[in-house]
Amino acid sequence: MEAAARDTVTLKALGAATTDAPRLHLRFDRVVVELTGRLKAALEDVVPDGRSLIVTCTAPIRQSGKTAVETVEIARALIARSHGAAETGAEVQGNAVRLRLVKTGASGAAKIIAFVHNCETPAELVLDMTQALIEALDEGAARRSRRLVVDNPNGPRHARSWREVYAAIDPAVAWSEPTMVNGTDKPHALTDRPGTG
Repeated sequence: MEAAARDTVTLKALGAATTDAPRLHLRFDRVVVELTGRLKAALEDVVPDGRSLIVTCTAPIRQSGKTAVETVEIARALIARSHGAAETGAEVQGNAVRLRLVKTGASGAAKIIAFVHNCETPAELVLDMTQALIEALDEGAARRSRRLVVDNPNGPRHARSWREVYAAIDPAVAWSEPTMVNGTDKPHALTDRPGTG
């Protein structure tokens, strides 16, 4: 039992993600894919090693090209003046954009983690869930843990959100056992396709 406990990293669901918080309502349409692709292409080599840049943007996006260009400029400025964690926000082409630069470790999280979400979803929730999951993945990878459990009181309501965040983080270090979301009815694998469950 003690060995199993040492082999497991548990992420306690955080503040706004614990009770009545909305699902993230992330968007994955063609315009969103185009925007996130532009951001990754422009910033992949700009973000320092050992850091991830989390970007959120509200939908709908009407000018994906201009939105990408302006967001890249904001990101470059944030990275240039920051030597550690940092955060900023701006209105870009009528969309609320937030950027958070966070430290990453052994998990090999993606350097650019970008989300587009509905206006009613708080950007802070997206940012906090992503950062918390990165930190848990880093801890587990450093300890060579086999299993990650997200202690998620809302069960199925937030299972899809955690899977979408996990997919965007795209950790380079694979887990020996399926990473799970611990819900109120049954566990959900974080590695399932985000659209399922």
